Amino acid sequence: MRRPARALESVKAGEAVKVEIDSAACARCARGQGCGSGIFNLGMAPVRISCHTEQALEAGDLLIVEFDEAGPQWLWLVCGSYGLPTVGLIVSTIIASLFLSELPAAVALQSSFNGFRDLILAVAALAGLAGGVFAWRMMTPGVLLRLEKRLSLQTGRIVVAETVPLNPVVLSRSTCTIRENP
Repeated sequence: MRRPARALESVKAGEAVKVEIDSAACARCARGQGCGSGIFNLGMAPVRISCHTEQALEAGDLLIVEFDEAGPQWLWLVCGSYGLPTVGLIVSTIIASLFLSELPAAVALQSSFNGFRDLILAVAALAGLAGGVFAWRMMTPGVLLRLEKRLSLQTGRIVVAETVPLNPVVLSRSTCTIRENP
């Protein structure tokens, strides 16, 4: 898996460098063909990890970071981003259904209550889904930190690096020149 990133510090060749990866930088999401989970990352801070580099880098250089996909540890990210909201939705719906089934028979027989029953279950399902998303957003930094300690220095490697000009002047959408500082 390759992800666009940016170097946060200047380092010599053969050292570890801190890089910043946009949390919504999935290649499929960038093409508009993603699974849709990127919507949960809107407004989240970029992920910062350490990667090994074979070349000298300057702060601000644009990079492509490659990760090995064979490691099952990355499955925790998928389980968390999809699993917690799904579990929240199912559990909250079951709890609301059990609560509604325990109401007194006089309330349950009223015809006006039956219309509200579905509405109550739908609201409970949405609340559970939102709770699962919130729980995952709170857990994400810790999960990423544990994954980084085990994976990033061993499997995250920089495969492409481009030096970003200091003061680019855009002439058109396809060309740019560099203005020298006086």
